[in-house]
Amino acid sequence: MANLLDELRPGGLLPADCDPGVPLSDLRPGAWPAGLVLSDPEIVVQAHRLSVETGARLLRTNTWGADPAAIIREGLAGRTAELHWTASRLAVRAAESLNAGPVPFVAGWLSPARLPMEADERRKDYRVRMGALLDGGADAMLFDGFDDIELLLPAISIFQNLTSDPAIALLPASTGAASLAAAWNRLRREAVDILGVSGPFDKCLACIKNAAQPDDLIAAYLDAVFPLDAETMSALADAGVALAGIARQASDGSPPGS
Repeated sequence: MANLLDELRPGGLLPADCDPGVPLSDLRPGAWPAGLVLSDPEIVVQAHRLSVETGARLLRTNTWGADPAAIIREGLAGRTAELHWTASRLAVRAAESLNAGPVPFVAGWLSPARLPMEADERRKDYRVRMGALLDGGADAMLFDGFDDIELLLPAISIFQNLTSDPAIALLPASTGAASLAAAWNRLRREAVDILGVSGPFDKCLACIKNAAQPDDLIAAYLDAVFPLDAETMSALADAGVALAGIARQASDGSPPGS
C-alpha cells in the first residue's frame, strides 16, 4: 500500500485539496457542511470529486468544526464516531473514483474541541474522533485550528498512540515567523511528520523561510483560489514545500450565518 510520506519530498510539491465546505456551501446553502456527511452523503462525495478531478493528491475529510460543541448544537449527540467514520468513507470513495492515475490519499481533518472540558474528557473526544477517522480509511491526520500548541501536543500524542500514520500539524501564519519557528521546534521534538502553515501566501512564505530546516517536510495551506496557479506552486516548490492546498474558509466551523 502506498504511503503518503513516500510520496513527499522537500520541493516536490504534492497538490492537496480545497476546503470541501466551500463547494458544499454552494451546493447546500445554509446547511452545516460537516452535518451533510450524515444527511446528504452523496453531495459530500461530489464535493470531494471536484478536488480529485482538479488533480488533488490529498483529500481532507469533511469534518472541520465537528467537535463536541457543534455536535450538540446540531442535535447529533451520540453520533460523533458515526459522523467521522462516514466522512472518511466518503472521502475514500471519492478518491477511488479517479479513472486514471494514482489514487489520492485521505487525511482525517481534526479541529480542536471548543467546549470547556477537563483534560480527560478532551483526550477521550480526540480518541473517538481520530479513531473513527482512521477506522474509516484515513491515511493521515491533519491537525488544524490549534492556535495554542499546548492543546495541539496532547492531541498529537494521542494520535501517535493510535497509529504510525503521518501527522500534519497546521499552524496559522498569523502566529508570526518567530513564534512559528519555536512551535515547529517543539513539533520536531515530538517527531511530527509534516510541519504546516496556513494563511496568506506572503506570510506563509516568510514563515517557511524563517523556520524551515533542510530535512523538513512542509505543508502550506493558502488563503487562495483553488486550484493554486502555476506561479504560486513554483514559488512554494522553490521554498521547499512538499504539500500545498487551500486553507479552510470558515474560521470556526459554524454553519453560514450562525
